[in-house]
Amino acid sequence: ALSAIKSATFKAAETFIAQAESIWPFLNGLKEKKAKLAECRQQYNLYLEQTSKDKADKELALALDNIKSTLSVCPDSEEALAFKAAIEELQKEFHEHINSAGDFCNKAEFDKAKEQIEAAIDIWPKNEKIKELKKHIDETAEGFDKAISMAEKYLSQKKFEAAMTCCEVAMELCPQSAQAHSLKNKIIASQKKEQERQKKRKIKFWKLYGSFGKTIPAALKWLLILAVVCVILGVVYFVFAGAFHVIANIWQWLTNKSDGGAMFMTSCVAAIMLEIGWIASLFPGGLNYGANEKLRTTIGLMVATLTIGNLLIAILMGILYTVSGMDGRASMEIACAVFLII
Repeated sequence: ALSAIKSATFKAAETFIAQAESIWPFLNGLKEKKAKLAECRQQYNLYLEQTSKDKADKELALALDNIKSTLSVCPDSEEALAFKAAIEELQKEFHEHINSAGDFCNKAEFDKAKEQIEAAIDIWPKNEKIKELKKHIDETAEGFDKAISMAEKYLSQKKFEAAMTCCEVAMELCPQSAQAHSLKNKIIASQKKEQERQKKRKIKFWKLYGSFGKTIPAALKWLLILAVVCVILGVVYFVFAGAFHVIANIWQWLTNKSDGGAMFMTSCVAAIMLEIGWIASLFPGGLNYGANEKLRTTIGLMVATLTIGNLLIAILMGILYTVSGMDGRASMEIACAVFLII
């Protein structure tokens, strides 16, 4: 009878107790066994009914707790053990869908990740992990798509460092993404190709420059370089001399002055601004021609010439304007003419 109670075969337990009672009606503990049978049957049926309800409502955590309570009453019940195995299998399947969603998210396969989330919801909709993982997948998808888009944009603009930075952000969000790894390799290959192209252009230029230099005498070559520099300086100063006139005219119109002092002031300011631009061009991001010392030396000489020239202009203009009766416009024109002749 006790064995039958443990296996939840209550009718068999009743039969055994009845047989024992017919043989020995006054056996000690017989009444207690009959009372225990009734109590176990009531508890077993109650727990099993609640387990069935929780399982139907997809409350797997509560269902597992209730089936464990059922088995505490009748530990050998085949029905209860089958219920427990079914609930544990559902929970296992749920966690497999959750893990698969995380794996697909790491691969940036967000549609498949969302499909796994939906499958998990169908099994255990009230599990707290679903809400957290769904939020994580949505945020990751948004960040990944943005990073990939920016990386491709920078790559098309040949901004390789910025493109690589965005690509690394995408790879950090989705470490197993084939798209991100492929884009990284593409950026590396494009950067290498661009560096080789620029290197070939430099080599081609200096080969052309060298072959041209060999065909003319050295003196003529330096004379030609000097002529080119003079032309460049002349063009620059003619252009900026015109700019000085325009600035001075605007200044005089605003201040309602025509004594030439405004021309002198604006000419000096414009000359200083011009010089700042030339000096800044030597720093990285400006006229940076790499490690070629010849070209850097040439540019350095041009900047030095412009620096001295601006100082001479300022000094000469100050002398002409202060000592003589000449106005600012005339003093500036004479100063520029003297510098061009020099």
